[in-house]
Amino acid sequence: HHVQSVPSVPSEVAQGGSAMTTLEHLVVGVDGSDGARRALEWAAAQASGKHLTVVHAFSPGLELLTAAVQINLDPARAEHERLLETSWSEPARVSGAQVSTVIVDDNPAAALVGVATREAADAIVIGHQGHSRWSRHHVGHIAGRLLHRCDVPLILTSDATKPETMAGTVVVGLSCPADSGNPELRWTLDVAERLNLEIHLVSLVEPPAYIDASYSFDMAPLHDEFGRQMDELVSQIGAEHPGVDISSEIRDGV
Repeated sequence: HHVQSVPSVPSEVAQGGSAMTTLEHLVVGVDGSDGARRALEWAAAQASGKHLTVVHAFSPGLELLTAAVQINLDPARAEHERLLETSWSEPARVSGAQVSTVIVDDNPAAALVGVATREAADAIVIGHQGHSRWSRHHVGHIAGRLLHRCDVPLILTSDATKPETMAGTVVVGLSCPADSGNPELRWTLDVAERLNLEIHLVSLVEPPAYIDASYSFDMAPLHDEFGRQMDELVSQIGAEHPGVDISSEIRDGV
């Protein structure tokens, strides 16, 4: 196990990756919070016997703010390194997974993208604590930056996430059921086939953008057309992935 400092990776380096269809190597962000621990416990259950890279971002922003009063951050960084090597990564170590730890001098989103890109990880996992307004805003900010910067799947665990191996049904939202090449759907199908998961496809039928509440628009033909497209999609992907149990529904809404 090791702790190493890596430089931040420019956003353009995170472009052009290939689609991932396994969960063999997960990158997990930790910061000592309960949410981060739950995310790591969940990731460890998925990657048992495989590879977890546990990442902590030691942001240089604090150093810039404290430079004027000459606060030495070396002891704080050393303490974060110690915690990362011990309690913060403990759930990964006891899982039987191959574990490496990395501390990065950058903001959390850039740190996770940089490590995941460099190591060709299958997904990034982050967690949060849902009981405070601040934590929801903070995680939303990090998750939002990750969604715009990374080209690997992003998995966000909640305070209700249990550390069991992934099981059950995965719900996939489709803006258009006629798009059989949807990359999110294709990735989910491959993972579902490997992990014996069920898939439930959902598509919303929305009135055209130019329709307002004062105009009575007959949604039935549009609903029927979406239903026909969804039936064709389920039939097509069912033939391609006969081992996956696939269900679907069309809902009205926005």
